[in-house]
Amino acid sequence: MPAMLIFARELFQDDRHLMYVNSTIDGIFEIGMSLGGLLISFITMHSILYFLLLFTMIAFLASSKIYPARIAEKTHDGFIKNWQSIYRYLQHKRFVVYYYFAQIIFTCLFMVVPAFLAPYAKNVLHATAFEFGIIETSFSIGFIIGTIIIPWFVDKHSSVTVLSWVVTFSAILYLNLSLLHSVYFAIVCYFFVGSCISSWAVIVTLAQKHTPLHLQGKAQGLAYGASGLLVMGIYSLFFIFNKIHPLPSNQWFYFMIVLALLILIPLHIGKKKQRQHADIQNK
Repeated sequence: MPAMLIFARELFQDDRHLMYVNSTIDGIFEIGMSLGGLLISFITMHSILYFLLLFTMIAFLASSKIYPARIAEKTHDGFIKNWQSIYRYLQHKRFVVYYYFAQIIFTCLFMVVPAFLAPYAKNVLHATAFEFGIIETSFSIGFIIGTIIIPWFVDKHSSVTVLSWVVTFSAILYLNLSLLHSVYFAIVCYFFVGSCISSWAVIVTLAQKHTPLHLQGKAQGLAYGASGLLVMGIYSLFFIFNKIHPLPSNQWFYFMIVLALLILIPLHIGKKKQRQHADIQNK
């Protein structure tokens, strides 16, 4: 994923359209996952491997015809010095650290929320396989529509403002999902949850735009590594809780509310520190 984000930045001479590029890639990625789910439903796993080989070859041939508009500066420093350069940059621009913290939490939400759907649909909604498929499809459609609409809102307002709206609205949706146990309501809610989760591309772009191209891979790699560790910690925590005192699947959404609202803290601290940094630079 970090390599894909660098690749997106290198396609254009500047970052003016970066958010739209990231959102488009995100939307196409979701379409690909949905098509993959359909293939698994109708084709044997043995046949899936042939499709994977075919699609990989198509992607390889297509990528050979893509030429970057700008190339990241190559450094000949050692491993330690490379990480020291990131540390020095983040020390100089402290607000970027907070944007990366917000990205880490948002990425956890991005990875955990869809995983909670299966036990919630089975244990709380008592949904059939067909109804579960409809809820998942609703999430995917909402996600794809969100990648189209949310960047437009960001252009009209600002990244931090739109992200604050989206995160707060998603917290309300998680609260409703925890209290109201209706399949039809879950279909509607998960549509809007998907739309909210699609704003992940906005927070990634916010962090990217303030990171030099040659430091992008290391910074994003570190952020994704931290997100992965946090997700593992969340799953381990739920596993321990279920062993000690099992919780109904709908009550897991209370944790999602906390996680969503936590994003607001580093997001607004980062915005405040960015203003302070700009004021110092202008003096």
